[in-house]
Amino acid sequence: FRIGAQGRHTRPPFSHFPTHGHRTISDQMDKCRAPALLAVLLIHSAYGYQRQQSAVSSQGELRPHQSQPYRQVMHNFRGVDMQYTADVKIGNQLVQGVLDTGSFELLVFTKDCKVCGNAGKLYNGTESPTYEKGRLKTKHVFGSGPAWSTEAFETVTVGPYEAPHVSFWEVYNADFGQLMQNSNFQSIVGVGPPGVPEAEAEIKAGEAKAKADWWDHQVTEPLKETAPFIPVPNPLKPAAKKRENERKYVLTRNYSLLEVYDTHKFSVCLQKPMGKEGYFIWNDDSVEMHPSYFEHVPVIGKYTWGVRLQNIRLLDPEVALSESKGSDGFIPVGQAPSYAAVVDSGTSLLVMPTSVALNISAALNRVDIDCDKVLLHPELLPQLHFTIGGKSVVLPASAFLGSFVEPVPTKPSSWFRAGVVRMKCGLELMVMTEDAETQFGPLWILGMPFFREYYTTFDLGTTSDGKNSDRALHVAKASAQGCLPSKGVIAYQSVDALGETHVQSWLRKVRISQLRVP
Repeated sequence: FRIGAQGRHTRPPFSHFPTHGHRTISDQMDKCRAPALLAVLLIHSAYGYQRQQSAVSSQGELRPHQSQPYRQVMHNFRGVDMQYTADVKIGNQLVQGVLDTGSFELLVFTKDCKVCGNAGKLYNGTESPTYEKGRLKTKHVFGSGPAWSTEAFETVTVGPYEAPHVSFWEVYNADFGQLMQNSNFQSIVGVGPPGVPEAEAEIKAGEAKAKADWWDHQVTEPLKETAPFIPVPNPLKPAAKKRENERKYVLTRNYSLLEVYDTHKFSVCLQKPMGKEGYFIWNDDSVEMHPSYFEHVPVIGKYTWGVRLQNIRLLDPEVALSESKGSDGFIPVGQAPSYAAVVDSGTSLLVMPTSVALNISAALNRVDIDCDKVLLHPELLPQLHFTIGGKSVVLPASAFLGSFVEPVPTKPSSWFRAGVVRMKCGLELMVMTEDAETQFGPLWILGMPFFREYYTTFDLGTTSDGKNSDRALHVAKASAQGCLPSKGVIAYQSVDALGETHVQSWLRKVRISQLRVP
């Protein structure tokens, strides 16, 4: 969910989508996915949409495929644990794609983009016999900056899954700063809950109609009473008609690969050891195979993988393990009674409110830490505890402590509102900060560190009528080796599906220029 600093906090939290651009058949749409939009999508009421369900539509007929699980490797770029990509075939060309639970559509960087990385790896539609140009233009605004693109259609293949005439966005220009110089991806594969483009079109059409109706009631009708023979055209009706045509057009398209591939459940897991790859499991059946390993977490966001987060505390393991009375080792660091957290595989670090980050820093500086000892035994560093959907989550120090090995560059600096927070023992608070509000409280983003500790299954649920459903996450402790769901034993050990016990990994050193920001 990406938006630049220019767009942050410019709209009230209950506004729906940006007003300074439009997604239409003939002109440009401006789409922001980031804290501001994520907050909106978390609180969005049941607008509902009905997608065309015909077996053959303008989207094309899908090639039949079996829904058996497919465990796809996510490559760890340069082994620095900040960017993971997977093989995606666009037409006849193989590209690297970020499988992103925080976005909703397929973006592909093309040869026409001169600032999108290695030109030899970018997609070229003129070389594909299955490429077809679309009619729309759009602007996506990410935390790294904006990207401009046009609609197109192409055969898209992921492992054994293939579908023709899939809607996607061809990126022909972007302003991502240093990101593309320090990256190896040519596409962003949105696997957020389906429905955002359709909901956006629905909202735009509704807003335009409301404005046209207002003109009729407030201007046209009174004028007709005073001057019944003078025609009074409604200047807002053409825009309303355009938005309605757009709504109908968007409903004939399918922008979600989850729907295209008929995937109702998928999982994300990143291996704990530094430099190791991660996995994206399409049509995962682990919840059915190991039900006792998983906790059920309801999703509160209609168009995001958003969950309720509460009871944020630090735990000092040495105090907890000691026999001293009067303290359980927990230090509260949250301020709000409840937070909203979006679970996002495309963000490199945890993102939390500035106040929480500063509270964690202050608490850590009060904890008695033996610097020489924790260098050899990082498990003695404080842990971060909280609940999501009422279920307990424990993140070790490696999820939020470490060190940065370069200064904050210009582009992502807005994600470090508290600065780089330095603490004792040469440690730094390895999180990003953002202050956005939702109906459920201040916004968090559970990024890649969460997936190193928890094997997370995303379940779309069984209903698809645009109303609240049984959509949920299923969360299990991740094994230290191989990324399997496991049954947690103690905070720093786990038993995986093979019955083996493993110990977790060390603190990381991070280059900020290689981060993927929300």
